[in-house]
Amino acid sequence: MNNDDELKNKQAEALEEVMSLGEAAERWKISPNTLKTWCSGSKRNYPKFECYECRKSGKYWLITRSGMERMAGSEPINEEQEK
Repeated sequence: MNNDDELKNKQAEALEEVMSLGEAAERWKISPNTLKTWCSGSKRNYPKFECYECRKSGKYWLITRSGMERMAGSEPINEEQEK
């Protein structure tokens, strides 16, 4: 494998580690409102994600796979992934 291929693989892997709040909610079957609270906190609670596990980009929340796995466990396997 040459350097260009290695770079492309690393970039693809990095993109797989970050997802939108909506995608995370769908993949882990957790309410988007719950994830938003985990990111931003609420009047009574601090955020549950660490500052390096989620961030806001414009009007969208981005969440890391490792943050989701820490808070909600491994990603549930759905029927599409099994095929």
